[in-house]
Amino acid sequence: MDDEYILLQKKQDDIVVDIGQLDEEELHRYNRYIDSNKKAEFLAGRCFLKQELSKMVQMPPHDIRISLSANGKPYHTGSRLASPHFNLSHSNGVLVIAFSKFPIGVDIAFQSDVSIESLQPFLSDKELSVLNDQTETEQKESLIHLFTMKEAFIKATDKVWGLDLISFNWNQDGWQLWQPVENCSFKIHKTKEHFISICLLKNE
Repeated sequence: MDDEYILLQKKQDDIVVDIGQLDEEELHRYNRYIDSNKKAEFLAGRCFLKQELSKMVQMPPHDIRISLSANGKPYHTGSRLASPHFNLSHSNGVLVIAFSKFPIGVDIAFQSDVSIESLQPFLSDKELSVLNDQTETEQKESLIHLFTMKEAFIKATDKVWGLDLISFNWNQDGWQLWQPVENCSFKIHKTKEHFISICLLKNE
Protein backbone atom coordinates (compact mmCIF):
# COMPACT_ATOMS: atom_id res chain seq x y z
CA MET A 1 0.00 0.00 0.00
CA ASP A 2 1.14 3.57 -0.83
CA ASP A 3 -0.04 6.94 0.50
CA GLU A 4 -1.29 7.85 -2.98
CA TYR A 5 -3.03 4.61 -3.86
CA ILE A 6 -4.27 1.25 -2.63
CA LEU A 7 -3.32 -1.87 -4.59
CA LEU A 8 -5.25 -5.10 -4.07
CA GLN A 9 -4.39 -8.44 -5.66
CA LYS A 10 -6.20 -11.77 -5.74
CA LYS A 11 -6.09 -15.02 -7.64
CA GLN A 12 -9.24 -15.49 -9.65
CA ASP A 13 -9.91 -18.84 -7.98
CA ASP A 14 -9.93 -17.13 -4.55
CA ILE A 15 -12.66 -14.63 -5.46
CA VAL A 16 -16.15 -15.46 -4.23
CA VAL A 17 -18.30 -15.01 -7.32
CA ASP A 18 -22.01 -14.28 -7.21
CA ILE A 19 -23.85 -13.57 -10.45
CA GLY A 20 -26.50 -11.82 -8.36
CA GLN A 21 -24.02 -8.98 -7.82
CA LEU A 22 -24.26 -8.02 -11.50
CA ASP A 23 -26.78 -5.36 -12.50
CA GLU A 24 -28.92 -5.74 -15.62
CA GLU A 25 -26.41 -4.15 -17.98
CA GLU A 26 -23.51 -6.15 -16.53
CA LEU A 27 -25.51 -9.36 -16.82
CA HIS A 28 -26.20 -8.56 -20.47
CA ARG A 29 -22.49 -7.98 -21.04
CA TYR A 30 -21.65 -11.20 -19.20
CA ASN A 31 -24.05 -13.21 -21.38
CA ARG A 32 -22.58 -11.73 -24.56
CA TYR A 33 -19.22 -13.40 -23.92
CA ILE A 34 -18.93 -16.58 -25.96
CA ASP A 35 -15.66 -17.74 -24.43
CA SER A 36 -16.30 -19.34 -21.02
CA ASN A 37 -12.95 -18.13 -19.68
CA LYS A 38 -13.82 -14.53 -20.59
CA LYS A 39 -17.19 -14.90 -18.87
CA ALA A 40 -15.57 -16.22 -15.70
CA GLU A 41 -12.93 -13.49 -15.81
CA PHE A 42 -15.52 -10.72 -16.19
CA LEU A 43 -17.69 -12.09 -13.37
CA ALA A 44 -14.71 -12.48 -11.04
CA GLY A 45 -13.50 -8.97 -11.82
CA ARG A 46 -16.86 -7.34 -11.18
CA CYS A 47 -17.43 -9.31 -7.97
CA PHE A 48 -13.92 -8.51 -6.69
CA LEU A 49 -14.43 -4.81 -7.45
CA LYS A 50 -17.93 -4.59 -5.94
CA GLN A 51 -16.92 -6.51 -2.83
CA GLU A 52 -14.05 -4.10 -2.20
CA LEU A 53 -16.17 -1.03 -2.96
CA SER A 54 -18.88 -2.31 -0.62
CA LYS A 55 -16.38 -2.24 2.26
CA MET A 56 -15.49 1.36 1.44
CA VAL A 57 -19.02 2.73 1.10
CA GLN A 58 -20.68 0.29 3.53
CA MET A 59 -23.24 -0.99 1.05
CA PRO A 60 -24.05 -4.55 -0.01
CA PRO A 61 -22.12 -5.56 -3.17
CA HIS A 62 -25.33 -6.10 -5.16
CA ASP A 63 -26.31 -2.45 -4.50
CA ILE A 64 -23.05 -1.08 -5.92
CA ARG A 65 -23.55 0.49 -9.35
CA ILE A 66 -20.59 0.76 -11.70
CA SER A 67 -20.85 3.31 -14.52
CA LEU A 68 -18.69 3.49 -17.65
CA SER A 69 -17.09 6.53 -19.24
CA ALA A 70 -17.56 7.20 -22.96
CA ASN A 71 -14.38 5.19 -23.55
CA GLY A 72 -15.39 2.32 -21.29
CA LYS A 73 -13.49 3.10 -18.09
CA PRO A 74 -15.50 2.02 -15.01
CA TYR A 75 -16.23 4.44 -12.19
CA HIS A 76 -18.46 4.72 -9.13
CA THR A 77 -20.35 7.95 -8.49
CA GLY A 78 -20.75 7.47 -4.74
CA SER A 79 -19.61 10.44 -2.68
CA ARG A 80 -18.35 8.40 0.27
CA LEU A 81 -15.16 7.20 -1.39
CA ALA A 82 -11.87 8.61 -0.13
CA SER A 83 -10.25 7.07 -3.22
CA PRO A 84 -12.92 7.58 -5.92
CA HIS A 85 -10.74 6.61 -8.88
CA PHE A 86 -10.01 2.95 -9.56
CA ASN A 87 -8.87 0.59 -12.26
CA LEU A 88 -8.67 -3.17 -12.71
CA SER A 89 -6.36 -5.48 -14.64
CA HIS A 90 -6.01 -9.24 -14.96
CA SER A 91 -3.60 -11.75 -16.44
CA ASN A 92 -3.12 -15.49 -16.11
CA GLY A 93 -5.70 -15.89 -13.37
CA VAL A 94 -4.51 -12.97 -11.25
CA LEU A 95 -6.60 -9.82 -10.76
CA VAL A 96 -5.45 -6.47 -9.40
CA ILE A 97 -7.43 -3.37 -8.47
CA ALA A 98 -5.89 0.03 -7.74
CA PHE A 99 -7.76 2.84 -5.92
CA SER A 100 -6.63 6.46 -5.65
CA LYS A 101 -7.75 10.06 -5.18
CA PHE A 102 -6.11 10.66 -8.59
CA PRO A 103 -7.20 9.23 -11.95
CA ILE A 104 -5.37 5.90 -12.03
CA GLY A 105 -4.46 3.12 -14.41
CA VAL A 106 -3.05 -0.29 -13.53
CA ASP A 107 -1.71 -3.10 -15.67
CA ILE A 108 -0.41 -6.54 -14.77
CA ALA A 109 1.53 -8.76 -17.15
CA PHE A 110 3.55 -11.95 -16.96
CA GLN A 111 6.79 -12.47 -18.87
CA SER A 112 4.99 -14.84 -21.23
CA ASP A 113 2.45 -12.14 -22.14
CA VAL A 114 4.78 -9.95 -24.19
CA SER A 115 7.41 -10.30 -26.91
CA ILE A 116 9.35 -7.70 -28.86
CA GLU A 117 7.99 -9.15 -32.10
CA SER A 118 4.35 -8.66 -31.14
CA LEU A 119 4.92 -5.18 -29.70
CA GLN A 120 7.27 -3.82 -32.37
CA PRO A 121 4.53 -1.87 -34.25
CA PHE A 122 3.81 0.06 -31.04
CA LEU A 123 7.43 0.85 -30.13
CA SER A 124 9.22 4.04 -31.12
CA ASP A 125 12.60 3.95 -32.84
CA LYS A 126 14.21 5.17 -29.59
CA GLU A 127 12.55 2.44 -27.56
CA LEU A 128 13.56 -0.25 -30.04
CA SER A 129 17.13 1.03 -30.06
CA VAL A 130 17.33 0.80 -26.26
CA LEU A 131 15.84 -2.70 -26.20
CA ASN A 132 18.07 -4.00 -29.00
CA ASP A 133 21.17 -2.83 -27.13
CA GLN A 134 20.28 -4.89 -24.07
CA THR A 135 21.05 -8.48 -23.19
CA GLU A 136 18.23 -10.98 -23.59
CA THR A 137 17.51 -11.00 -19.85
CA GLU A 138 17.58 -7.20 -19.63
CA GLN A 139 15.40 -6.89 -22.70
CA LYS A 140 12.68 -9.17 -21.33
CA GLU A 141 12.43 -7.16 -18.13
CA SER A 142 12.64 -3.78 -19.85
CA LEU A 143 9.99 -4.76 -22.39
CA ILE A 144 7.41 -5.91 -19.86
CA HIS A 145 8.19 -2.84 -17.77
CA LEU A 146 7.62 -0.56 -20.78
CA PHE A 147 4.49 -2.39 -21.95
CA THR A 148 2.75 -2.28 -18.57
CA MET A 149 3.64 1.40 -18.11
CA LYS A 150 2.11 2.24 -21.49
CA GLU A 151 -1.02 0.26 -20.73
CA ALA A 152 -1.38 1.86 -17.29
CA PHE A 153 -0.97 5.32 -18.84
CA ILE A 154 -3.64 4.59 -21.47
CA LYS A 155 -6.06 3.49 -18.77
CA ALA A 156 -5.30 6.44 -16.46
CA THR A 157 -5.99 8.87 -19.32
CA ASP A 158 -9.23 7.03 -20.25
CA LYS A 159 -7.93 5.61 -23.54
CA VAL A 160 -7.35 9.03 -25.10
CA TRP A 161 -3.96 7.88 -26.42
CA GLY A 162 -3.09 4.83 -28.50
CA LEU A 163 -0.04 2.66 -27.84
CA ASP A 164 1.66 4.03 -30.96
CA LEU A 165 1.28 7.63 -29.72
CA ILE A 166 3.05 7.07 -26.41
CA SER A 167 6.83 7.01 -26.16
CA PHE A 168 9.34 6.71 -23.35
CA ASN A 169 12.98 7.64 -22.92
CA TRP A 170 15.50 5.48 -21.08
CA ASN A 171 17.84 6.77 -18.38
CA GLN A 172 19.61 5.42 -15.31
CA ASP A 173 16.29 5.27 -13.46
CA GLY A 174 14.60 3.26 -16.20
CA TRP A 175 11.79 4.29 -18.53
CA GLN A 176 10.48 7.86 -18.32
CA LEU A 177 7.45 9.19 -20.20
CA TRP A 178 8.49 11.48 -23.06
CA GLN A 179 5.35 11.91 -25.16
CA PRO A 180 2.63 12.98 -24.64
CA VAL A 181 3.46 15.50 -21.94
CA GLU A 182 1.28 14.77 -18.91
CA ASN A 183 1.66 15.45 -15.20
CA CYS A 184 1.75 11.86 -14.05
CA SER A 185 3.82 9.47 -12.00
CA PHE A 186 4.48 5.75 -12.28
CA LYS A 187 4.88 3.08 -9.62
CA ILE A 188 6.22 -0.41 -10.30
CA HIS A 189 5.52 -3.60 -8.35
CA LYS A 190 7.68 -6.53 -9.40
CA THR A 191 7.63 -10.18 -8.41
CA LYS A 192 9.41 -13.19 -9.84
CA GLU A 193 6.32 -13.94 -11.91
CA HIS A 194 4.88 -10.63 -13.05
CA PHE A 195 5.07 -6.85 -13.30
CA ILE A 196 2.39 -4.44 -12.11
CA SER A 197 2.60 -0.84 -13.30
CA ILE A 198 0.50 1.98 -11.88
CA CYS A 199 0.03 5.40 -13.45
CA LEU A 200 -1.33 8.32 -11.42
CA LEU A 201 -2.58 11.31 -13.42
CA LYS A 202 -2.09 14.49 -11.41
CA ASN A 203 -3.49 17.12 -13.76
CA GLU A 204 -6.56 17.61 -11.57
